[in-house]
Amino acid sequence: MKVKICLIIIIIMIINLIEPKKEEYIFKENNFFSSKIVGHAMFGIDGITYTNSKEAFLNGYQNGLRVFEIDLELTSDDKLVLIHDWNNYQYIPSSKEFLKNKIKDKYTPLSVEDVLLLLKIYPDIWIITDSKYIEKDLIIKEFKDLVESAKRLNLVKELERFVIQLYYQDMYNIIESIYHFNNYLYTMYVDWEYNFNHFEEICEWGEDKLVGIVLNKDFYSVNLLKAVNNYNLDLYLHTVNDIIEAKRYLKDGVKGIYSDFIADINEKR
Repeated sequence: MKVKICLIIIIIMIINLIEPKKEEYIFKENNFFSSKIVGHAMFGIDGITYTNSKEAFLNGYQNGLRVFEIDLELTSDDKLVLIHDWNNYQYIPSSKEFLKNKIKDKYTPLSVEDVLLLLKIYPDIWIITDSKYIEKDLIIKEFKDLVESAKRLNLVKELERFVIQLYYQDMYNIIESIYHFNNYLYTMYVDWEYNFNHFEEICEWGEDKLVGIVLNKDFYSVNLLKAVNNYNLDLYLHTVNDIIEAKRYLKDGVKGIYSDFIADINEKR
């Protein structure tokens, strides 16, 4: 009975997300490790950033992106949805309230369940989390909801294509106590201390735990890149929207860049 209910839920959600027409879906034999560009907050749409919407995802996907970073927040009923923050809301809505209203009256909001369905529909995409919270109790709520949603929808295998961004070292153990994810990044925007020794300590700690370090492009230097590479890690920079700048970083040996509007590093502007 439970299996039947799960199948019905999945079918309904796929219909709501709109499974791609054959001509719109082009499978790419690549993965997170071969991608040079990450769609920031799903990707830009109509010149707008941070929508984290279905339309932004489709815009990025149809232009060749296969790795997408998403912003996650908890609703008032402790459900994970995609939004950068609640600053423009008078109060934190329930998941039902959030999902029924269009973003900027135009774009379709997404839940973490929708993301799991996208991973099912598009087997060549990867998701990087930006889960916002640093408080232990909220981190636990977030990742429990993610894992429980995957189990409820029978989509646990899709968790293999999540790359989890960490903000501090203890966050690794908190998440691992809930579920073992295969891939972690350490983003420095919470932990950055303008201190090379501290940066190197993070790289050393992460040598056997991380796939890479994420850094604001304004703090980038070749010395930091070398420190990352010395510990067999990759360096990612955010947020880069200038194609010439992006090419320069990649030529240096930076593994990838997060971008709102660049989908193809070879595109001409």
